[in-house]
Amino acid sequence: MKNLIHRKEKIIFTAIEVINEMGVQNLSTKMIAKKQDIAESTIFKHFENKSTLLIAVLDFYSQYDDDIIKSIEMKKLEGLEAINYFMESFIKYYENYPEITAITQGIDDMRYIDNLSEKVIEISNKRYNCMMKMVEQSQQKGELSTVFSAESYTDLIMGGVNGIIRRWRMESYGFSLLERCKKSLAIVIGEGNENRIRG
Repeated sequence: MKNLIHRKEKIIFTAIEVINEMGVQNLSTKMIAKKQDIAESTIFKHFENKSTLLIAVLDFYSQYDDDIIKSIEMKKLEGLEAINYFMESFIKYYENYPEITAITQGIDDMRYIDNLSEKVIEISNKRYNCMMKMVEQSQQKGELSTVFSAESYTDLIMGGVNGIIRRWRMESYGFSLLERCKKSLAIVIGEGNENRIRG
């Protein structure tokens, strides 16, 4: 049983590698089989088809979201402290596992693959709504201005990070993702709050 689980996980990790190298649209079970030096039929023992495999990839990708959200709740973090923890956790994870950012960048393309639209929307909404809740808490605590809506702040924070990740990938991970994202976040939340962002 352990070997079966191990093989299934390895297929998921290899799928992420292929997506990172070739893009979501070019992912094929044939490529995964070649990379793993296994028969293509072995993949189909674990996954019914490519869509089923991509759902497993998305489940793996979204598991970290769930873990971070649970950590924020357990630590009882709110407002800017929660935003900082949320962002820093994701960015450090991405720096240690750059290949996973291929899913962050390719998630919109996955909406157009059979049976994936609902899963993609669910993941995107969960992350967005979590950030907006933290922004609203920040506004209630007087940490962020109420001149702008929580939605606008969330758009700027999430959009800024996604843009920086895209640039990071295009530049072959040639700069500190954490430093660039910290600077972007400082601009969004206002210079007066820069000291609230961890070093």
